[in-house]
Amino acid sequence: MREQQLLYSEESFLPENLPRLQELHPVHNLSAIFDECHNYVYANEGLLKEKIFHEIVKLLFIKLYDEQNATKGNLQFGITSSEYRSILTNKPSSFEVRINKLFDTVRNKYPSLFSDDSLKLKPLTLAYIVGRLQYVNLSQTPADVKGEAFQTFVYRHQRGDRGEFFTPYPIVRLAVEMIAPKPKEKVIDPACGSGGFLIQTISYVCRNNPNIDKTHYICQQVYGIEFNPDVALSATLRIVFEGGAGTEIICTNALLESKQFDNVFDV
Repeated sequence: MREQQLLYSEESFLPENLPRLQELHPVHNLSAIFDECHNYVYANEGLLKEKIFHEIVKLLFIKLYDEQNATKGNLQFGITSSEYRSILTNKPSSFEVRINKLFDTVRNKYPSLFSDDSLKLKPLTLAYIVGRLQYVNLSQTPADVKGEAFQTFVYRHQRGDRGEFFTPYPIVRLAVEMIAPKPKEKVIDPACGSGGFLIQTISYVCRNNPNIDKTHYICQQVYGIEFNPDVALSATLRIVFEGGAGTEIICTNALLESKQFDNVFDV
């Protein structure tokens, strides 16, 4: 069996201390970063693509939670050079303890998404993904960059399996502009996929109503239904990125449950 590919040729390339919130930066190549993470997991873990998708999404939830809940700018999502050395020499590492503790917190916050679940990647694989993402500011990365990255990421892991089709971003934007949703209108996408129409709706309403409370609007007025659990998970993550509570996406068959939504939504 071949040895697992190392994250860095020398651990000196990793920081001595965990990153701080002000050191993070938005990126414009998020899709490429997701691809790198996928390829590393695929090469070193031997997981099916659906499992890879699920494990990476878990870490993205952890990353986002850490950004949104940093105490005095101190972050927990990261890996230091000393922690990396411990992993290489098979010694106990504070990195693994810290990341698993973060996931426990996220799992408790979103029990319907991660009940009875755990991180299943090897320590060195976790180190790679965390190291690749630790200086990325997901919250501040432009919405269109995140949208393209997530749609590509979801499509890569779901294509051909269940007949999913993801509407191109320009068409999504045009459709939302034609509908012109208003702040007091309840919006639902009964086949929301990775959440493209919902994210664009949020963007449109907030752009045209600059004084709106974005979080309140999302939590009260925006909902989606998606039958595929993995795609629903991705849509939930995107909604949380925008400030939602994580409960706006319902994983069910909209065709079978349509009656309960009659006369509830405006758009």
